[in-house]
Amino acid sequence: MATSSIEWTELTWNPTTGCDKVSAGCKFCYAEIMSRRLKAMGVEKYKDGFKVREHEAALMIPYSWKKPAMVFVNSMSDLFHKDVSLEFIQKVFAVMNANPHLIFQVLTKRSERLAEIHPQLQWTQNIWMGVSVEDERVIHRIDDLRKAPAAVRFLSCEPLIGPLKKLKLKGIDWVIVGGESGANPRPMKEEWATSIRDQCEKHDVAFFFKQWGGRNKKAAGRVLDGEYYDEFPTPNSKRFTCVTRWLFHPYWFLCAPAPNTFYHEHDTCSFLRELCHCLWSINETNKNPFQQLPAQWFMVLVRRECGARAVESPMRLVTFPDRLT
Repeated sequence: MATSSIEWTELTWNPTTGCDKVSAGCKFCYAEIMSRRLKAMGVEKYKDGFKVREHEAALMIPYSWKKPAMVFVNSMSDLFHKDVSLEFIQKVFAVMNANPHLIFQVLTKRSERLAEIHPQLQWTQNIWMGVSVEDERVIHRIDDLRKAPAAVRFLSCEPLIGPLKKLKLKGIDWVIVGGESGANPRPMKEEWATSIRDQCEKHDVAFFFKQWGGRNKKAAGRVLDGEYYDEFPTPNSKRFTCVTRWLFHPYWFLCAPAPNTFYHEHDTCSFLRELCHCLWSINETNKNPFQQLPAQWFMVLVRRECGARAVESPMRLVTFPDRLT
């Protein structure tokens, strides 16, 4: 179990590892330091140090987590790094789509790529998308984030190394603030943190104060103005694509695009027929939900209440009759 000591999450999942520096917030990257240690310890996943690598085997890890939890995606990398292929990012999203009992918190500094490829990804309510905003020089990342139809959009202002006096918080649901920690941390001024807190309160945005940081972050604590700030956001279900939104059902879960794999324990024909009846029953005003789907999309069908096994199938859901007989 990849439990995490990070205050705003519970587990970490690293389908990719490695990164490189893109802005001032990267100067004392903890993931780079940790990668060196893990390589020296002989950990196979980090044999190439901090070079960007995709790990196919890691895609199966979330399927072993049966209890609801918050999962920080790529604490040791950046999913939207240019060296991570679009195909692999789509595989990561397919895993997140297929595990609705988990909340996946994705954080990037590569907001330009997020803005570019977000239409090619399937966004479900359990995917929270964030960008790092350490000072005013990278405030443009917020505009890129707003383009993504994530149920929760959040800012990680950590390490906060400069003031952010005029944050554009429209369409933002959550802001995390923290000071830098480590051997040579850059100090965070109290007024920088309280300014962000006040802006969040004004715009009704959840605010989470993570830490003061410093060489001994535990001793410095996480109390701001005499209080702990541990607010979490409420997901905005109106942001998904129409396909995802109306195919979400408490008994069945359906997502796209994804590899042509079905997850089920039934004969395929009866499985599809039962699924269709479920969909018709929750939206009688629409004659055929599958007419909404682009023909090139493969579908993953996941029965949420069984320990499903993967069954390879070349079948594609492209055309269906207007109603079942």
